[in-house]
Amino acid sequence: MKSVIAAVVIALLFSPLSAYAACPNITGPFFCCGSAYWHEYEWDATCAGTSGSVGTGTLSCYNDPSKTFTGSSGTVTYSYTIGASDPLNNSNKWSVSLRVDFDDPNNSQYNTLTASVSVTHNGSTTSNTIFSHNGTQGDLSCSRKDYYYFSAVAGDTITVTITGTNFNANTIEAGVPFLFNEL
Repeated sequence: MKSVIAAVVIALLFSPLSAYAACPNITGPFFCCGSAYWHEYEWDATCAGTSGSVGTGTLSCYNDPSKTFTGSSGTVTYSYTIGASDPLNNSNKWSVSLRVDFDDPNNSQYNTLTASVSVTHNGSTTSNTIFSHNGTQGDLSCSRKDYYYFSAVAGDTITVTITGTNFNANTIEAGVPFLFNEL
């Protein structure tokens, strides 16, 4: 038994760090349409910080994982500090995207879903609203919500915060956000 434990410890010590999940997972570069060039930064649903009435679910499209809002108040937070060696195509061309489901047959103003993106640079935070929705505005099915553009450099922390209240809606949920950094 000791030899098995020793073998596992040695394997872990000499395994490359990139073999383990990172939040977010950085992919690219991707190219399109002549001069479009970008990297994608995708969080895993398990990387989210949650508080309040938040559960796990699946979006109505693509079978993507989601965070569901199941009660009076819940918050989901995804955060990432840009590393010195992370790809940075253009510090002024960051964007964020996420998909949401919102099904409220009661059309209630008290059923809400809001998302924002913030950047903390040298201790100062700037925040922008991605979207804000309530039951009086109708239902959303796998609706994509985006915010273009914000600035961030190596050492800055990008945070996506999603807040929901669900008093009597069938479904209020948000998928995992994506960050994009374009050339």
